Amino acid sequence: MKVLNNNKENLIIGNSPLILKLQEEISKVAVNPTSVLILGETGTGKELVAREVHRQSGVKGEYTAINCAAIPSQLLESELFGHEKGSFTGADRTRKGRFEQAKDGTLFLDEIGDMPLDLQTKLLRVLEDKKYQRIGGQVNLEVSARLIFATHQDIKKQVDSGKFRADLYYRINVFPINTPNLSERTEDLPILIDHLLNEITDRLKVKKIGINNDAIDLLKNYSWPGNVRELRNYLERFLILSENQNITSDIVSELIENSLNINKVEEAEALWNATTPDEEEKSNNNVEYSDLLETKDFNLKNHLIEIEQKIIGLAMEKTNGSVAGAARVLGLQRTTLIEKIKKMES
Repeated sequence: MKVLNNNKENLIIGNSPLILKLQEEISKVAVNPTSVLILGETGTGKELVAREVHRQSGVKGEYTAINCAAIPSQLLESELFGHEKGSFTGADRTRKGRFEQAKDGTLFLDEIGDMPLDLQTKLLRVLEDKKYQRIGGQVNLEVSARLIFATHQDIKKQVDSGKFRADLYYRINVFPINTPNLSERTEDLPILIDHLLNEITDRLKVKKIGINNDAIDLLKNYSWPGNVRELRNYLERFLILSENQNITSDIVSELIENSLNINKVEEAEALWNATTPDEEEKSNNNVEYSDLLETKDFNLKNHLIEIEQKIIGLAMEKTNGSVAGAARVLGLQRTTLIEKIKKMES
């Protein structure tokens, strides 16, 4: 169980317009006992938002978090609602669930988009009745916790595909909050880096070091597919490699270049998979490709660009204009797809 200490320091770091908007949304919803749904890609700080909502709410109970994707489905119900002694094999004692542990506090259900459908049904009933029972129990227990949900999934797409209940989605989506990607707020990098370096050096109990401005400039040009979590990992690596000296552009460029090369390989594989026909199509396509080679002034590079643009257009159409959804369909990073769309429009 994760418990939050109600200190006065804002947990959301940054001064960019996107972060100021995020902080404003948190302040508005924190004082109201409304269900919150936090949406954002992996590593964007969804749990920090949940913690900050709890901190500003002023509730007297504890902050409790559970990752719905990290617990096997057969154990998740017991984790949420608890169980009575003898209710199933191995239940040798009565155990409180997270709803009970979070009494008069905040319960954060992370990765709600990965919750099994049968448990979604039970959760919906609990949200509607404001009551639940431990597994094997007969006594109704009151829901008194503030509920916050989060997912990195495209939850609307999950609803459309039948993987997430529409009625549960509408029940939890009272006040949606979107966490921005790090690539959308690179102006926050200096203050974020300073904050994270303080955290890392305190944890590792090593000397605090700085980072050169040219190194920060390199980091601003990186796409950050793993967002703040990736930045934290990089900074810890930089710290170790710098040997108690300021982090330089040489250290940064070497590691970033390695990551960029990996991303290029993944991008090439994704585009190849998206454009490669199945066995049934190959025989027909061979004739078309043979005809292409007979075309005057045929240019392979231009032809591949046309194919790429057509596929991107189809992906955007399929996902109703959602860049994040299209990126998932294509197997690309969201920032990579944005760059490609900009080139198409230029």
